[in-house]
Amino acid sequence: MRVRHLPGAVPVALHQRCRRALEQATWRLDTVTGASFRFETSDLVIPELDLWLQDTLAQQAELPPPLRMSWKRLTADRTHRFPWHRDHRKGGAVGVVVNLSRAPVEGGVFEGRLRWETEPAVRICSAPRDVHLFSVDDPHWVHRVTPVRGAVAREVYAGWAGG
Repeated sequence: MRVRHLPGAVPVALHQRCRRALEQATWRLDTVTGASFRFETSDLVIPELDLWLQDTLAQQAELPPPLRMSWKRLTADRTHRFPWHRDHRKGGAVGVVVNLSRAPVEGGVFEGRLRWETEPAVRICSAPRDVHLFSVDDPHWVHRVTPVRGAVAREVYAGWAGG
């Protein structure tokens, strides 16, 4: 599996509960990730989302619980960026992205390719409630998120499972 897109996978009621929590969340500039990245993060915890995600990963990809998940928020702020990079993890690990944006986002497209290619082999314009999974055990596979344009922020819960 390179990439697997699960449109509308997040139940509507769960998405609505997450949205209410996200609207109250405190966002701050991420200072842990490398200097080439710039996005906002939050310490928000939604146990119901974690339980649903564990069940979904077990059913859809036969994966154990996520290893590490975090909030990532990209806005149209010109300084926000999530460039080409690899999340290489050994042992069949899978990247997980859960789109919890309030509405469709202009830009913010997930793209993936082999690092020597110039054009993306995969482009996912994910909508709110979508989940996508992607392989991170290939050291040659890189991905990025294109810049967000417009008023709606790209708010995702993302990380790794398995491995």
